[in-house]
Amino acid sequence: MRKFIAGAGLALFIGACAGGAVPGLMMTAPAEVSASVPYIVAAVADPRRPEADTTRDALRHPAEILAFVGVQPGWRVADV
Repeated sequence: MRKFIAGAGLALFIGACAGGAVPGLMMTAPAEVSASVPYIVAAVADPRRPEADTTRDALRHPAEILAFVGVQPGWRVADV
């Protein structure tokens, strides 16, 4: 039984180490994603956003974060 468990553990370890890039998986740059989603662009450009928030947009990249999280129209989102 111990040999079986040791062998299974070794197989799992080797399998975990054999990872790598998934063939055919294409990553989209965050800027491209956020620019193609009109409701995210509209939310970030909303004039009702406080000035304190809009001045930090260059550092915080709100459109990219909203696109990454997958925010949908009608959701209520809080930055905590």
